[in-house]
Amino acid sequence: MENLRKLLEKVNTENPTPFDLKIVSLSNYYIGLERRRDIKKIRRLKLLVHLYPSIIEKNAFRSIQTLVENPTEKTLIVIRNPEKITAIEYELIQKYYGYIRFNGNNLKPVFKVLDLYECFGLNDKKS
Repeated sequence: MENLRKLLEKVNTENPTPFDLKIVSLSNYYIGLERRRDIKKIRRLKLLVHLYPSIIEKNAFRSIQTLVENPTEKTLIVIRNPEKITAIEYELIQKYYGYIRFNGNNLKPVFKVLDLYECFGLNDKKS
């Protein structure tokens, strides 16, 4: 997890901000997953942080942990230009809505997290 490692190097240990605490919590969570050798959850966390780096800034630690641990019926809302939607996101939006909904310039793609994990082979039948 290069992004998380780089962010961890920048953490202010003398006067931590809430963002610094979130980075440390995510790092400790990642280390705990490595110790338990829970490869599927490690890959899920890496996938979320890689595809959506702003997820760390915009969500609480517990929200990210829930997306990794128990993604049942959880959705992601991605705010970006229609031209920048990836092919995978396009398919996931179609699967969620049954069709593509474009509201002019206000595009908010919504899809299920489990469907995203399924595309990358990280879907767990128990989750």
